[in-house]
Amino acid sequence: VATRLGADAWIAADGGSRHSCAVRADHTMWCFGANVHGQLGVGDDVDRDAPAPVGADTDWVGVACGGLHTCGLRADGTIWCWGSNPAGQLGLGDRTPVQAGVDADWTALHAMTRHTCGLRADRSLFCWGDNSDGQLGQGDTEDRRSPLPVMAGARVDALDTGARHTCAIDDAG
Repeated sequence: VATRLGADAWIAADGGSRHSCAVRADHTMWCFGANVHGQLGVGDDVDRDAPAPVGADTDWVGVACGGLHTCGLRADGTIWCWGSNPAGQLGLGDRTPVQAGVDADWTALHAMTRHTCGLRADRSLFCWGDNSDGQLGQGDTEDRRSPLPVMAGARVDALDTGARHTCAIDDAG
């Protein structure tokens, strides 16, 4: 990809409530904007007007920005999150990237205000974080601090998260 697009090309991007992050063709992650909760992943809480690198890793393939947190998808299928974590939306974590859960077969990632959801290679859906309105699909309103399956047995074709809801389309349409 980097040869065809050029090293400065961007291959993935997302925006949170006051910050944005993107992945370059060389698979580095860059973030900018508000950083009061460490949502830029640069190890501090200083706002950035220009993109700053998230570490030196060169294996990022996707990114999802929530309200005050960010999660990135790595080429090995792991999810790493950083920033605000009052409802467990990081799946663990802090101001620098920390792996969310132990699985290494994630293929898609979505984040919103205070919750995060992802798809695994078998197209199963998992969500974690704030569940005050039932947006994690667990049938209750208890926050979850690690990825939990949603719609057991369903294979999800599309996923999106809203401020206090999650929507998915399964293989039955």
